[in-house]
Amino acid sequence: MNQNYMKQPTRVFGYCRTSNLEDVPEKTIEEQIKIIETYARSKNWTISHFFIDEKRAISRLRRQIYPDMNPTQFQRMFDECKEHDVVITASIDIVFGEVREAKILITRLKNMNVQLAIADIDENLTTNGSYIFLSKLLDAFIQRDLVSARRRSVHRQLGEDFRFRGGVNAIGFSVEVKDEKKYLKVNEKEKEVLEEIKKLKMMRNEELIKTDRKQSENFSLEKIYKLLHDKFKIKDMYREITNSEGRIMRLPRFSRATLHRLLSDNPNNVEARLEQIKKHEEKEDKK
Repeated sequence: MNQNYMKQPTRVFGYCRTSNLEDVPEKTIEEQIKIIETYARSKNWTISHFFIDEKRAISRLRRQIYPDMNPTQFQRMFDECKEHDVVITASIDIVFGEVREAKILITRLKNMNVQLAIADIDENLTTNGSYIFLSKLLDAFIQRDLVSARRRSVHRQLGEDFRFRGGVNAIGFSVEVKDEKKYLKVNEKEKEVLEEIKKLKMMRNEELIKTDRKQSENFSLEKIYKLLHDKFKIKDMYREITNSEGRIMRLPRFSRATLHRLLSDNPNNVEARLEQIKKHEEKEDKK
């Protein structure tokens, strides 16, 4: 038996999660349970309880860090854990989202003396050796993300000429080549979709104001997604990218995650996309 683990933990919990994104490959809940049970048997442990979040985004970690948000099974498990308990999950991506949140999570579990066992790599992330290594690694990634954010800010400043500088072209734009240089041009079909999203967002907000509710019955994410597909066939709109192995991958142009962002109030929402398109069109008109 791996010496990183207690021989007889007080209780053993299993945690399973599936995301709310259709385009993300992942194990089913049943597959995760089987992996966790097999792993527990190999350690002579008995599962006390399974906590399961179905169709929940990784943002549930934010709800744990900011407890005023809606509780999830993850948070209930976290609240239930006591010293010498063990949490088993099938793979590391089930519990970790953003790097900064991962650091907060493992530090809290470490301080609680609760072990986090990852079945597919047979590792306890909260033992001293693993924790120190992972903590330093996460700190390095956090620093890298800060540097990347600064670089993206510079790229945005340099992007006023609408030169395409690699990556994935923004929603509402296609890429064209002029004089051996790549430029962004307005994609008229995607512009139509964005304008429709803005209209539906306004209708949703009007409904929320009239009904004084936090969630819309007529303009939920799924209903808006269906309306857009019925009108524009957004499920058939893809973008092609080349991965590190040189393989071309086709990703949805308007996934549910993208639609959620466009409908939100963050800096990359539908209003921001349409403002970018407007600036581009004004620049073209001046030529």
